[in-house]
Amino acid sequence: MPKVEEQITAFYQGKTAIGGELCSQPTLSRMENTADRNLIWELSHWWADRYVKRLSPQREEVVIDIDSTDDPTHGAQQLFLFHGYYGQHQYDELFYIDGQSGEVILPVLRPGNSHTARWSVHILRILVEKIRARFPEMRIVIRADAGYSSPSFYKLASSHNLEFCLGLISNAQLKAEVAEVQQAVTNDLISKNERHQRFTSPFLYQAGSWEHPQRVYAKVESTGKALNTRFFVSNIEQKTGED
Repeated sequence: MPKVEEQITAFYQGKTAIGGELCSQPTLSRMENTADRNLIWELSHWWADRYVKRLSPQREEVVIDIDSTDDPTHGAQQLFLFHGYYGQHQYDELFYIDGQSGEVILPVLRPGNSHTARWSVHILRILVEKIRARFPEMRIVIRADAGYSSPSFYKLASSHNLEFCLGLISNAQLKAEVAEVQQAVTNDLISKNERHQRFTSPFLYQAGSWEHPQRVYAKVESTGKALNTRFFVSNIEQKTGED
């Protein structure tokens, strides 16, 4: 992206290690404060375009993992904020990662108090459209934790033909669906201090905010000491919970 590169290069010319000089503090400050909203937006597109350009034409599918992490701050940086879950002042970083190669497709720095899914669907739509513009038939699979399960995500998945596997936050209705399996695991395994996982057959579930029901699986696990049940939602055909 020439425009972005030209702006950044302009501040380094004559101030880099070329000629034995290093960047001065004023030069660094000018460069940092020049990165306005438009420049950051263009740089984000450059990250995504770079990834898409390097995809092999022989590749049949792309797996995109979405996740976030905390980035503690130590000072008074702009948009550092207190996050109640982590109990600290921080930035919140959102990552889109190629699930097969491990390559970071796009890193996104967010204010410290951001919700897990903030901006995630909007950015994912842009990534998907960039991939499909070059590879119209590319199979795209999305993997993410329960924090990314939302009505807007399922709308995007439906409109852009995405396959997905997302975690799902437990509730009373979901627990009722697997009550018998939980009781069997408790009686057969936990009582004997045995460790084992059981995956249920899929069942349909629709949260109140969803437009359509989705296929849900459950993993009912005996840790040898207690019961651990996890739910996830997926539209991937010909797969079982164990897959």
